[in-house]
Amino acid sequence: MKPGQVILEDGDPVTHAVFPHDGVISVISQMESGHTVEKASIGREGFVGFSLVMGGGEAFGRSVVQVGGSASWVSIDDLDVALARFICVRQFMLRYAKAHIVQLMETVACNSLHSAEQRVVRWLLHAHDRIKGDAFYITQETLFPSRLAPRDCERDLS
Repeated sequence: MKPGQVILEDGDPVTHAVFPHDGVISVISQMESGHTVEKASIGREGFVGFSLVMGGGEAFGRSVVQVGGSASWVSIDDLDVALARFICVRQFMLRYAKAHIVQLMETVACNSLHSAEQRVVRWLLHAHDRIKGDAFYITQETLFPSRLAPRDCERDLS
């Protein structure tokens, strides 16, 4: 996976589940104003194609690689066979769905209570947990995708 690579567009039919081995994929919504917001981020703890487990077949947002890495792509047909044949796969997917929902609720709470600096630090720590090693490439645009002017991002985040 390469940074900036679009895995799915909002509303696209989900044809594959994508399981990152490392790296970070963000699920993004674009507002009418042109601003974007990250709805969720996914690393090696999960997969893109979450709607499949919930009984849907369309992407919940635009999925974009933020931190490059590797991933396994599993076709819907193969995933459906595995879900039907192996109860442990279904249980794993449902446990991930529950954990992902809990994480989303925590993110909502954090976004409403914490400063921008604290939210950036949280994002960076989550990204670090999802990669192999202690260094990764990230751009200012990845952290501040909502068309912020450079003066809005002057604070040194190192």
